Amino acid sequence: MKTETRALSFFELCDELAKKQDSLILFHTRPDADAVGSAFALKLIIEALGAKAYCLCADELPRRLRFLTDSFDRLDSVGQIDSYRVITVDCGSASQLGSLYEHLKPSLAIDHHRTSTPFCDGYTDSAAAATAEIIYEVSQDLIERGALTSLPRRFYECVYAAISSDTGSFRYSNTTPNTHRIAAEIIARGIDAADINHSLFESKTLSELRASAAATDHLSTYIDGRVAVVAFSAEQLSRLEIEREHYDVFIDVARSLAGAEVAFSVRCAPGDRYCRVSMRSCGEVDVSRICAAFGGGGHIRAAGCTVELDDVNEVVKRVLKEIEKQL
Repeated sequence: MKTETRALSFFELCDELAKKQDSLILFHTRPDADAVGSAFALKLIIEALGAKAYCLCADELPRRLRFLTDSFDRLDSVGQIDSYRVITVDCGSASQLGSLYEHLKPSLAIDHHRTSTPFCDGYTDSAAAATAEIIYEVSQDLIERGALTSLPRRFYECVYAAISSDTGSFRYSNTTPNTHRIAAEIIARGIDAADINHSLFESKTLSELRASAAATDHLSTYIDGRVAVVAFSAEQLSRLEIEREHYDVFIDVARSLAGAEVAFSVRCAPGDRYCRVSMRSCGEVDVSRICAAFGGGGHIRAAGCTVELDDVNEVVKRVLKEIEKQL
């Protein structure tokens, strides 16, 4: 039976979050900085209102993002969960919650993905460059109402990191004047933006550098150089000393190739029976539509999907066919 969901207005969202209510904040598997930053920024809002809040994810927090928080909660450490309000951030579908969705049923979702599939009442602003932009606007509304008097420095660091990450340090096309306005307001509060950006984009482990080198070696082009692809089978990845959390580097290498209008990476991690596809557009191609053909989604120029095949070459062929329809 399909569950009816309701799209909230921004003011209804603020009304809900203004309530002093203990909350569980869930974010998606394979978490990125927007998911982590948004979740922990929202946690600080709820705590400032005088309630308890816990941030939960079905996957481990990547080491490169642990500078955003001093702690990471687990479901078994929360205790009695029946009385908690369950909120999701930066999550476009229930499946992105992984195993947590088996135990917890969200009542409120906050997201910015254009291709979100509603699974509970929520607020989505696809014009926001990051979910953290929404969290920031909520904080300002609650301050104007007098529900909050102030927020700690960590709140602004989490929001800035989330926005900077989802905009590629303000380089991607999703960056708007509002994005820069929020960033400017946060920097004016005295956060160390340079240090945050160094942690996000410049400080790399040996595993990340190996991932970049391997991706360069496996880079291929199709359709007269208009499409760049990095693909790894489970067998290939098992021979490389690359940690799983660094597989996202593959798409960064593919999209950096000059002249490529579309870039995507395909990987089948050791032990998986599926391939993960990440896709970027450097031109007019709407990659969210391509990924939607495989049950995924995202933004016009950044999207992803999971294909239930472990044959990497076959997945590359199928994705290329979908790309050709738009090119």
